[in-house]
Amino acid sequence: GVDYFDIRDQLQNRCGKTFFTGPIDRYFAEAGLGKLEYRSIRFEKEVIRNVGAGYYQANSVVNYPGPEVNFTRIVEYKHFLRQSSNHTVIV
Repeated sequence: GVDYFDIRDQLQNRCGKTFFTGPIDRYFAEAGLGKLEYRSIRFEKEVIRNVGAGYYQANSVVNYPGPEVNFTRIVEYKHFLRQSSNHTVIV
C-alpha cells in the first residue's frame, strides 16, 4: 500500500481534491493535534440478572448526550435477538 502522508505533497498540484480515508486519529496527529476525545471509548459489559421476560431499557440503544453521566449510550442486545431470557446484557 501507499502511505498517504508520504505522497500528500506530490498530489497537491496533480489533484483538485483528495479525500483521506484512513484512521481519522492519524490524520489529526499529522496536523499536530491530539487524539480525538470520542475515539477513547471504553466498552463495559454488564450482566443484569432477573429482569424477567422484559428488558432493562425501553429500546435497544438509548443515548445519554448530557454531562449528567460519564457514558454516551447503553446498548441492550436482547432487543436485537428477541431473546426470551430472564437476564440481559448491556454494554
